[in-house]
Amino acid sequence: MKQLNLILLFFFMGLTQLSAQYQQRQMNVNGELRSFGLSLPTGHSNSGSYPLVIVLHGNPSNGIQMQALTEFDQLGNSENFVTVYPDAHFRAATTPNPVDECDIGNALIGLGFWPVYSPVSTTAMDREERFLSDLIYRMIANRGVDASKVYLVGLSGGGMLTGHMAFRMCDRIAAFANVAGQTPDLFSSFNPGGVVPYLHIHGTADMNVDYFQPEFNDYLAVEPGMKKWAQANGLSTMHNTANIPDTDPSDGSTVTRYSYGSGNIVELLKVDNGGHQWPNSVINPDNLPSCVSQYNQQLGNLNRDIDANTEIWNFFKTKSLDCNNIPTIQFPVLANHSVGDYVQFLGSVFRVSPSGTGQLVLSGGCGSLPRKHVAAFNNEGVTAESVATDAVEFSAFPNPLQNELNIQLSGISGQPAQIVLTDLQGRTLQTRWVGSAHGGNQTIQMEVSNLAQGVYVLQLLVGDVRMTRRIVKE
Repeated sequence: MKQLNLILLFFFMGLTQLSAQYQQRQMNVNGELRSFGLSLPTGHSNSGSYPLVIVLHGNPSNGIQMQALTEFDQLGNSENFVTVYPDAHFRAATTPNPVDECDIGNALIGLGFWPVYSPVSTTAMDREERFLSDLIYRMIANRGVDASKVYLVGLSGGGMLTGHMAFRMCDRIAAFANVAGQTPDLFSSFNPGGVVPYLHIHGTADMNVDYFQPEFNDYLAVEPGMKKWAQANGLSTMHNTANIPDTDPSDGSTVTRYSYGSGNIVELLKVDNGGHQWPNSVINPDNLPSCVSQYNQQLGNLNRDIDANTEIWNFFKTKSLDCNNIPTIQFPVLANHSVGDYVQFLGSVFRVSPSGTGQLVLSGGCGSLPRKHVAAFNNEGVTAESVATDAVEFSAFPNPLQNELNIQLSGISGQPAQIVLTDLQGRTLQTRWVGSAHGGNQTIQMEVSNLAQGVYVLQLLVGDVRMTRRIVKE
């Protein structure tokens, strides 16, 4: 596989296009600090019930770039779901002092690689599964996410990681979508115990992840992979074909829909003569700076007959995990946990509640306990791990601004916090330390009259949380 540099200035463009509800955050996962972007729909309530769409970037890239490329969270705002953009663990070197717009892509967060290249490391794949699992649990515990409606989609290397997670996490994720990736050949020992909805979108002229040939010995070409998914779901390997109207003849590509069996469980959108692209993506490669024009031809045709976001969400929104067959499981009283706490056990999230028998009950919701573990672990003692709270919030207004910026903070009681204002090159312009003397909720004023017109980045650092806001000076 050619390691296509998917920078394309997504970072630079992303910082000028980030939606108002986008937040850059960090969390501790098994002793490692991991980062992700979070976008909540307008009117979101932490006590609500929302689907969750996890969007994985390509290699090398990061969540901010993926948000700029897809703006999937804009659909989340209109369709009322939570969107998360995780960052890969393995990072390319960051650029502390970028000299031009083509270096800005590495300035603040660095570009990451999902560990999908052969030979695939089981340890690295375990790390990413743990990260995604903990991220899901945090969203369930703190952001009102419905555990039965969690979905995963990825592009290129992120699509290949999505393929791996379809085998590993089909008990926690209701549906999967792979854009311009390939499926790992892990079917020989795969017994999901239920349906695994899987959508694939891929261009036949993709020069980076081939449509017709496996990239590695342990992956499958696109159509053989889809037949395997059909078999795993008990469906016919013969597909029904439907031609999508060619609404944009100028894009140089057309789309054919392959549906395997019935029930809209396994589908392929074959983009004939399409490139290594996210169909109808926000960023037009023709508008990129000349310093990255060398990558434009590698990407190939960008199809506009379909909108990948809409196709993926229409596939996801009809899928959910089975909520009816998760038993109530009782354990001895959990040390250091109280009624109402969220805890993790066996890759699952539970809420502690009284049992009336001197014990505490872990009440699993939809998709909580992996199906393969249900029978084996009934009535077994357990030491559970708390799900991290996610109470820190901050907002900045007015935005766009002129002379003064108001920063409203909540949830930092008892914790020192740092506010950092930088330019797009990552250079620190102002820093403010905020104590907890005024309680967890407070408003800070920052004088910015000396700033030139342009786009800036405001970061809040408190504990293991890092949140980012885009600020525009008029």
